[in-house]
Amino acid sequence: MICKGCGMTLSEGVDRCPYCGSRVEPTVKAASKVAVAVSEKGGEDIFSQAINSVLEITAVNGNMTSAGSGFMVSEDGYALTNCHVVVNDRNLPSKQIAVRVGGAVVEAKVVSLGDNKGGRGSGIDLALIKLMSVPEHVTIATLGDSDKVKTGEKVFVIGNSLGRGTCMTAGIVSDSKRRATINKYYIMTDCAINGGNSGGPMFNADGEVIGIVVARGLDQQGNDAEGMNYAIPSNDAREFMKQIIK
Repeated sequence: MICKGCGMTLSEGVDRCPYCGSRVEPTVKAASKVAVAVSEKGGEDIFSQAINSVLEITAVNGNMTSAGSGFMVSEDGYALTNCHVVVNDRNLPSKQIAVRVGGAVVEAKVVSLGDNKGGRGSGIDLALIKLMSVPEHVTIATLGDSDKVKTGEKVFVIGNSLGRGTCMTAGIVSDSKRRATINKYYIMTDCAINGGNSGGPMFNADGEVIGIVVARGLDQQGNDAEGMNYAIPSNDAREFMKQIIK
């Protein structure tokens, strides 16, 4: 600390210069900038938050059994999945649907189909189903705004992969608006997706559902393309539900 009266170097804490008697004003240090890390949820946080909202679906049609995924959208038992998960070979609703969620298995029924050709038509490959009873530990997934999805952002898929139970995969958004048909767009991701993941939720880093898994990409020979998988945007799902749930 320097005395402004005589220029002598002074000890910290003195209020008057012992050499010239001038009053010494205390030195005020500028506040240092502290870097604050932005908290982002990790995969383990999203999994623990979402696991009791994700469905493992088994649909029985005669001698045929199909597996799929879905997620809860309301406290009174409504859930979303793909249309092609819960229809039979005549594209009619499956009569026997079992859902595992929140550690329990319950029956469910189809409330509405978004496409009359099992997801291969011009409609939307979504189905609204309703659980006959809601297990105690079930939670509700939050739909995010798919219009805000950015190419390159981190995403997570949770679903009943290969019908062998719920698991999580992670990746990025490869294309936030990939054209499928003239009036249909999907979110493309490199998250690992297999049969049984259909209808399952794709979460952003905030734990919001921004897409519903619908299909894997195919190459020119009709084989599964590496790292090209598709999800229906959450805003399309929201519009679909608005027509049914008032």
